[in-house]
Amino acid sequence: MVVQSSHWNVTVQGSGRPLEKGHVFASNGRHYIALFKSQIRVYFLSTRQCIRTIKTPDLSSVAGSVLSKSNGSILYVILTTGEVLVTNWKDKGKSPILGTFNLNIPDGTSIVSVCDILNSDYEHEEFLMVVGKISNNRSPHTRTILRAGRSDSTELFTAKNITIFASSNNCKRFVFLSSKNELIYVRLEQDQNIAKNEKVTFAYKTPITAMAVSNEDGIVALGTSSGIIQIVYAEDPETPQRLLKWHIDQVKSLRFSKDDSYLLSGGLEKVLVFWQLDTDRQQFLPRLNGAIEEVSIEQTEGELYSVKVSLNDSQDLELLILSAVDLTSRLNVTGLRPRFATPLANLEKSRKRLLKLKAPLEDATMIKNDFTAPFEVHPISKLVYTPYGSQIQAFDIAKNEQAFVQDVAFAIQAGKVRTENLIADPSVDLLSFTKDGKWMCTFDSLPTPELDNLLSSKEVKYALKFWKYVDNPQGKDNTQGQWELSTKVVDPHGPQTAVVGVIPAPIAYSDGQGFLTVDNRGGVRIWRPRVPKDVYVKAGVVTKNEKLQQTTWSLRKVKHGNGKHQSNSVSVSWSQDGSLIALGHETSVVLIDMNTMQELDSPRMPSLAGSRVRWIGFLQDNLVVLSKDRLITFDLSTFENNKLALAFSSCAGGSNLIALSEDKDLIAVAINHYTENYDIQSSILFFSPGSLNPVFTGSHNVAIASLRYSTAHECFVFLDTDARVGTISTTTTLLEELDSVTSEIDHAYEMNVLLQNARAVSSTTYNGRDFGDLSGLTPKVLNPQSFDAVLQNTEGLKLEALFESVMRVI
Repeated sequence: MVVQSSHWNVTVQGSGRPLEKGHVFASNGRHYIALFKSQIRVYFLSTRQCIRTIKTPDLSSVAGSVLSKSNGSILYVILTTGEVLVTNWKDKGKSPILGTFNLNIPDGTSIVSVCDILNSDYEHEEFLMVVGKISNNRSPHTRTILRAGRSDSTELFTAKNITIFASSNNCKRFVFLSSKNELIYVRLEQDQNIAKNEKVTFAYKTPITAMAVSNEDGIVALGTSSGIIQIVYAEDPETPQRLLKWHIDQVKSLRFSKDDSYLLSGGLEKVLVFWQLDTDRQQFLPRLNGAIEEVSIEQTEGELYSVKVSLNDSQDLELLILSAVDLTSRLNVTGLRPRFATPLANLEKSRKRLLKLKAPLEDATMIKNDFTAPFEVHPISKLVYTPYGSQIQAFDIAKNEQAFVQDVAFAIQAGKVRTENLIADPSVDLLSFTKDGKWMCTFDSLPTPELDNLLSSKEVKYALKFWKYVDNPQGKDNTQGQWELSTKVVDPHGPQTAVVGVIPAPIAYSDGQGFLTVDNRGGVRIWRPRVPKDVYVKAGVVTKNEKLQQTTWSLRKVKHGNGKHQSNSVSVSWSQDGSLIALGHETSVVLIDMNTMQELDSPRMPSLAGSRVRWIGFLQDNLVVLSKDRLITFDLSTFENNKLALAFSSCAGGSNLIALSEDKDLIAVAINHYTENYDIQSSILFFSPGSLNPVFTGSHNVAIASLRYSTAHECFVFLDTDARVGTISTTTTLLEELDSVTSEIDHAYEMNVLLQNARAVSSTTYNGRDFGDLSGLTPKVLNPQSFDAVLQNTEGLKLEALFESVMRVI
């Protein structure tokens, strides 16, 4: 059945990556507000849940955010251009977007950093900020401390040739470093109208990479590229300067605590270091997920830290909220983390080069860089899985949050510095699920480190792993379940032979319990699980009536490749009846009998690809072939070409930009192309195998990195270069998805309100009232975990009944 074009909708479900700036703690200390490119998300720290999502215009150029001091529900989001977006993040009954206005900033400048709000009165708002020219590198520019409102602005201080600057937590102190390594210390007076500044001398030895200044006393911390932290006393030059030594590589972030008693530092080691300045004692929080880029502090009580962690070179960030008391994690905010074939920074470089040359576009689809990224949708749980370094990330697109991250290959958890960067971590290159979702197959590679000029430095170790999903792992308190390794095969296609494709077996073959792998020489292998006759019972773990079976995977069928010729232009597909395997290698396409694993001599396949094969697939009785410059379909029942023959340029990762729907008998292809301004946008086309006229034509405002058909969602799912997940679905499916998401967010918001009300009641004290003799009562300590039993099963429960249950706990 083919659905008409008018019944399809392109919808973006996810929010993408967290932005580099603009995240703030709510004034009550119980919420955290995170900014994404097109959304503001509000998290309740006690439950770790997102309780509200606010759709916004493009916020990618955000300079910072501040909360109103007179009304903590009002959030001002300030862009580098001076535009201010006013939102109400808290009150659900009102429209969240209250309006916009522009700040009066000097012409030719941009807002580099937003420090504080000085006046919260409506139409008389004033902000404290630093303005100047924005640069991605640390080239010297003029920086100005500015007090700006809607109609006027006042320059408080200006310094030239500044490479790096920092402000204190209370925004009363600033420190600037010039290109000549001159340190300028600025102190604002109480009215914040007059600025006093002075130059501070310090012993410069290595480049300064991070700075911080205390709220009082003018203590300045300078982090260096060598790892040494210099402590300079700007207001007391007679005090000897100090050195703090622990980091062995570049210091990337420094921040003083709210009371200035501690200095927090972070760098490439993935360790957050706490320096007690009075005693020189150190405390460590190791094994974070990446290099520490920035640390900020909740300003009301100072009991929470926000740590921004850089996960890779693709602008992927993680926001970690920590308790200042015991350093436990209170919240983790991250987006989908796909692995793009080339860094996304290359896209902007190519765009600037084309704009400079003003080159005519003979073929708008001929894009130099391959920025595709693989992902798979689990057929049962609907989670989106992306390989990410040595891990796989499972992302829930309905809740728009990370479900879990699981290690697939062993990697060094500590941060690598200096020559340790030559030691490569394993990389998960491929993953696939069986049709029933019970098994997962992954393929990872591990290059040999280039150390000491070893002869084996160019060798790569490969591993094929088979995982079984376990709902409730025995001996572990994990209701979410996890993947457990069943079988590991080292060099599954022989030494130094890489697997370039993994696909699941059709239901017709062993009930879908199998995988097919293909290598870069065109070799094909079929794997299937085997349950041994012996049943092992582990004492103390299972009862006599329970059976614990050990399942291993083994090689069942083999077709060898063509010897020494290696190529990444290899693709394979398996027909639904299980009888045929189609193999595309370089420019040739052959059919293989699954039973004999021999190529079919008669009838011979004609030349279909015409160029290097990117992808190949079966759709009913048709064979669909995507090559470097065309998309064609071939009718296997008549052995003739169909009418569908589409010419366009596909990148090396073109296999990620095409998907088939057997239920709807559709071919979906995403075509990325340049616009007149050399931006990259995408078109999505649906075809029937026998027709050149598209069934559906859609568009997306950014490039698409991957496209899949999800049997669980009954629609097509795509991933774009902004790390956002979108769906192409019928109207009915779309409305059901939106209703589901809205109801979950509404329920989380109502739970948040109830829990806050319960806490307010439980913490209320009554003075001067006679309640009789209370000496016989046992005191009861309440904490957020006291309500876990009440909140475990709330499905279908009315709010009044839930509130009564909460009050019983109190």
